[in-house]
Amino acid sequence: MAKPETLTRYTRLALVTSAQGDAAKMTEADRERIRTLVVRKVKEQAPNRYADGGGATPEPDTLHVNIAFTRYDEGSAFARFMLAGLGQIHINADVTLEDRSAQSIVGKFEVTKTFAWGGIYGAATGMKDVEDGFAEAVANVVLGRAAE
Repeated sequence: MAKPETLTRYTRLALVTSAQGDAAKMTEADRERIRTLVVRKVKEQAPNRYADGGGATPEPDTLHVNIAFTRYDEGSAFARFMLAGLGQIHINADVTLEDRSAQSIVGKFEVTKTFAWGGIYGAATGMKDVEDGFAEAVANVVLGRAAE
């Protein structure tokens, strides 16, 4: 699903987020921060690929991206410091690419990022560090570079 050549017909990007299940505790600010980071990563990787990263638009050349967070867990820095594998950080989401003009799903992906290192590195790494890697993975999906 979502082959790069399929995505080339889209010149605009509309990206929205939601949170459910274990991610329901996410704030609107958390979701907006990650949404903005994804848009920035897309622009960095392909500066001229999409016209914007705004909200929903009715144009047929718009790729609608829904990031539905299913897990958002900051873990415990102290536990990570004590032993690798404890206090893990998790971000999971179902990313759906839609063509709303054709009322079809172009692709559906599960994107997950987990951090479990221990020691000082584990204690010093926070949620925002993992969000960066998560945003990079979502940008790859949006640009058709994700592994199925």
